[in-house]
Amino acid sequence: MIWILITLGVIIALFLIFFFILSSEIDIKLENIKIESGKPIATREFSIIVFVKALGKIPLFTYTLPTQKWITKIKDKEWEQKNIKTVQNLGGFSFLREVQKLLKIRLRKLHLKATIGIEDAVLTSLLVGILGAILSILLPKVAIPGKEKNYYYEIQPNFYENMYKIDLDCIISVKMVHIISVIYMVFKKKGEKKHERTSNRRSYEYGYEQY
Repeated sequence: MIWILITLGVIIALFLIFFFILSSEIDIKLENIKIESGKPIATREFSIIVFVKALGKIPLFTYTLPTQKWITKIKDKEWEQKNIKTVQNLGGFSFLREVQKLLKIRLRKLHLKATIGIEDAVLTSLLVGILGAILSILLPKVAIPGKEKNYYYEIQPNFYENMYKIDLDCIISVKMVHIISVIYMVFKKKGEKKHERTSNRRSYEYGYEQY
């Protein structure tokens, strides 16, 4: 009887853990990101903080990413080429679109101020107009209804020089269940690619006729 109760307790505990994992939500907070042409990114000024919340409300833990380490890694050409090759093998642009659909990213906050110039008044105006139109189309799709005060963006033209300057603060939100869906999709595609290569090899090996 005791073992039955212990087993039942373990099953219930595992079920609750699994439920909390699936119902948890990850918020990624990007603060004081300043990017300017001709200047290195000031890594000491900005931060990337990850918040994990159960049921979308109960805080579980917070982690501040080592920004300098990640920027150094991203600048590594070998690391970049390896990841580009991985994405290409999984389907390239169509794979990224599938990831975007599965993640269902939400934007809790957006404060963006940008200045862009390319020394041509017509092209600069056109570029600023296109970027503004893209943001106005995408933002309603990822913004949270009723939180309009959390969203602000301004894109200004500079008609006198080639330059760009971006100031960004934002909070990106993703549900753990959607992250798990993406992980499953990636492993599934890798398995299909591996099986495809194995099948092609076998077809080649047995493709000779004996005379």
